[in-house]
Amino acid sequence: MNQSHAGTTSPCPHRALTGQVEQLELFHWFVQAHRQDQGGELKTEAATTEAGAVRDAHA
Repeated sequence: MNQSHAGTTSPCPHRALTGQVEQLELFHWFVQAHRQDQGGELKTEAATTEAGAVRDAHA
């Protein structure tokens, strides 16, 4: 790779990545909203295993 081009990005892939990150962030907020109770505490906070977290989330 030519050193003069290092660190430059083309606008098209940059926009695509920005769009993907935006969608990922929205999904994160959606999931987080469903993991919290009305007081803002995580429903799965006490779980020590993935299976325990699933049980707690469905309780």
